[in-house]
Amino acid sequence: MKDIILYGAFDRHNYGDLLFPLVMQRLIKNRHQNSRIFIAGMIESDLSRYGALKTDSIKNSLRKSSDSAVIILAGGHIIGCTWIPAIRYLIPHIFESFFRRIVCRYFSKQLLYFSKKYIGINSDFPFQPIDQDLSDHRSVIFNSVGAISTSEISNDYINDFKESLNKASYISVRDTRSKEGISDCCKSDIFLSPDSATMIVDLFSEEEINRNTNKETLSLINELKNSYIVFQISKVNSNLYGDDFSKSISELYHTTKLPIVFIAIGNAAGHRDIDGIHKIIKNLTPDVKYHIYEDGGVFEIMNLIKNSSCYCGTSLHGIVTSMSFSIPRVGLLPKIQKQVNYMDTWDLPEMPRAVLPENLTESVIKSMNIDKKLMKDLSRSLISKYMDNFDKMSPFMVDQDK
Repeated sequence: MKDIILYGAFDRHNYGDLLFPLVMQRLIKNRHQNSRIFIAGMIESDLSRYGALKTDSIKNSLRKSSDSAVIILAGGHIIGCTWIPAIRYLIPHIFESFFRRIVCRYFSKQLLYFSKKYIGINSDFPFQPIDQDLSDHRSVIFNSVGAISTSEISNDYINDFKESLNKASYISVRDTRSKEGISDCCKSDIFLSPDSATMIVDLFSEEEINRNTNKETLSLINELKNSYIVFQISKVNSNLYGDDFSKSISELYHTTKLPIVFIAIGNAAGHRDIDGIHKIIKNLTPDVKYHIYEDGGVFEIMNLIKNSSCYCGTSLHGIVTSMSFSIPRVGLLPKIQKQVNYMDTWDLPEMPRAVLPENLTESVIKSMNIDKKLMKDLSRSLISKYMDNFDKMSPFMVDQDK
């Protein structure tokens, strides 16, 4: 029996981060039934009310698991994520401003020292364990993760950055820019793979998704009968573009006559989609029909996107979900580089991305006019590509002497 530690930012309330362990646990159990799986975040958490798996802390998971355990890293900003951003997402949002303006500015060294001790990772990168964090027989896998370029890493931290990558048994990244960014410091091959959330259409049946969706959301989906547009935007981007999007969403409604369903995909500190949504809603024209889903449940979000006419948003995993279920999609704003990079790597070339508010209506219409068969074929192709990646990882998930 092999111990497998799934480790990532699974302890914060953000759709994509809560989705990863659900997907990976099921994939691993389907392939390696005798494995013992630990779900680890930086801290213990219980976000099960949102449909997520509970996490143990990485410190406890390392202590409880065998000396030959494999650690699988999954998620977005994994390679190159430093301590302060990782900690900030765990701070209650009412303290976010104080943490950013006071703690990070005046006590960053103390914060770094305390964080490493408390979390139990000695690396300068909380999701990139180094030899000091691992026994001689533990291995590390990076599973279709996002990465920042080596050129963006401070000289003070570059040694831990390189050591952690060269310690890894297997590395796959989710877009070409991530691959290019770390290729110069990796001795082993770096593989390119779609995001693991690509698999949701195969892993979760319609019956299971509905069973895990609350009655209010199911009622809304049934009422709207697959004729609505999902819209999502982060708080920071709403602050910059809110008035413009209020105008463009009003225009979109007048043109398509499709109600808008606003969803809050991220509710961790620094995300707070719901704040951005309310800023936009207050400036819509009075005749726009809209609904709000703000609780952030994994299966409710999945179900709302799955049954929509089109998804529009800044969330990468809103895009990945719509790609999996063959739903038309519009990636918003050129500044959302991780989304643009992913769509450039994997999506249909004609699918709109980096869209500004003034181009929203024409982009939605364009996406909804794309041949549905092309979207379905793309989804099947990406599932096949991800499973190729999983097949390459699988030998590291079993005891090598068997």
